Amino acid sequence: MTDKMYAMLETLARLDSRLRRLQAGRTSDPALIALLLTAKETLRNRLQRLPSPMATA
Repeated sequence: MTDKMYAMLETLARLDSRLRRLQAGRTSDPALIALLLTAKETLRNRLQRLPSPMATA
């Protein structure tokens, strides 16, 4: 796993955690949740476009 891929996976995990906390809370901001969902989807798409480390081996 490359450093870039690892950093992106860490960011995705932090986004996921923040999103779960917001959705579980009593007062959830729909605009912030939508923003986090968009950021999560964008990051997932960027991860999919990265070349697989196994493909270079």
